[in-house]
Amino acid sequence: MKAKKLREKEAKKAERLKQIELKKLEKEKIKRLKQKEKEAEKAEMLKQLEMKKLEQEKEKAKKQREKEKLEEKKREEKLKLMEAKKKEADKTKKEKTGFFKKKKVEEKKEEKEEKPLEIDELIKEKVTDEEKPRLDNDVEELLPILDELLEKLPDEVIDEFAHSEKFTLYEKVMSKYKNK
Repeated sequence: MKAKKLREKEAKKAERLKQIELKKLEKEKIKRLKQKEKEAEKAEMLKQLEMKKLEQEKEKAKKQREKEKLEEKKREEKLKLMEAKKKEADKTKKEKTGFFKKKKVEEKKEEKEEKPLEIDELIKEKVTDEEKPRLDNDVEELLPILDELLEKLPDEVIDEFAHSEKFTLYEKVMSKYKNK
């Protein structure tokens, strides 16, 4: 009987140990599952963070492209504006030079009617009769070149020249050689 009780006791003890061992295994299994869940959550968070970063980078790239397009438009507008200003300046310059040419022609007519050219007197004094035809040809070739160069000067300089005493001399010389 004693042996029977001992066996029963040992069987109960073995059963308790088995149940304790099963509980331990169950706890470890639950612990591993929880750990796997945490790792899965962590992986999901990392994935979401990565997706968010990608979206931010895409947005940033999109804004950069928009900014570059805007800057390109501004540059194009600036160029168009500069071209328009240049065309306007060229037009104004042409109008002014055309105005000066008309004015010169009118003044030349008036000067011819008013008094004889003083430049003729200056040329007569310094140049012999032999040199005169050669000099006239040279001056005649030079004057259109000078006229073109004057047209290329800034408007302020042209205005200043047009109101100076030198302009009168310029007109006299131009009228003399253009009429030949």
